Amino acid sequence: FPSHDIRRGMRVMLNFHYSDTWADPGHQKKPAAWVGLDFPSLQNALYNYTFDVMTALKQAGVTPEWVQVGNEIPGGMVYPEGSNASGWTQLIQLINKGYDAVKAVSPTSKVILHIDQGNSNSRFRWWFDNAKAHGAKYDIIGLSYYPYWLTGSPDYTLSINDLGANLVDMVLRYGKEVMVVEVGAKQWGMRVMLNFHYSDTWADPGHQKKPAAWVGLDFPSLQIRFCCNSFQCRSRKQNKFTGCIVSVSFNHTKILVEIADQ
Repeated sequence: FPSHDIRRGMRVMLNFHYSDTWADPGHQKKPAAWVGLDFPSLQNALYNYTFDVMTALKQAGVTPEWVQVGNEIPGGMVYPEGSNASGWTQLIQLINKGYDAVKAVSPTSKVILHIDQGNSNSRFRWWFDNAKAHGAKYDIIGLSYYPYWLTGSPDYTLSINDLGANLVDMVLRYGKEVMVVEVGAKQWGMRVMLNFHYSDTWADPGHQKKPAAWVGLDFPSLQIRFCCNSFQCRSRKQNKFTGCIVSVSFNHTKILVEIADQ
């Protein structure tokens, strides 16, 4: 985490996927390093990994305000042991190990349990009723909302009110905070705004220092560098954005915009 972002008050959410790749409802494979562990050892491995990451962040001066224990876990996490297909006991034990590790390092961090299809009240009642019955420890109910990827790809206007009603019901039913932690829609037709700061750091009314690489340039050379770096930010495909921006990274005067092609 860039330290200047933290100093500027950036609020941090950390998401533990507990997998060697991205975890979601269809992918909850445990890390290869944990394969073959018996269940007590698996619990300890999850606790230690969570504790170590939280400790490393703390030593770097970063205190996450929110920590997700698992990513989109309606069917569980750390398969097969953490699947709820045949029962909830082991899943909740793993969740609670993650919770305990987070709180051991950062008692103020709020732990989120995160489920997809945030517009489905029946899905959330089923999941959090079971979580409550089995003693799951958490602070916030996290929801994903991707209306385009619901069955039939319906327009968001057909489900947005259900999302709102579900948020209210979760608060009333469980007495927890709620948060929409992921949201997305159909990428095609996305309109993009790109902001050039022309500085090695964030620019604002009190900070407009030019990049170190431009120091010493005469004014004509400075103008050329300004225009060339603006042009480098055009998209790869015939100067048109053809997909979803997945990352924007800054390296001195060069800005790299990565496009997920459709």
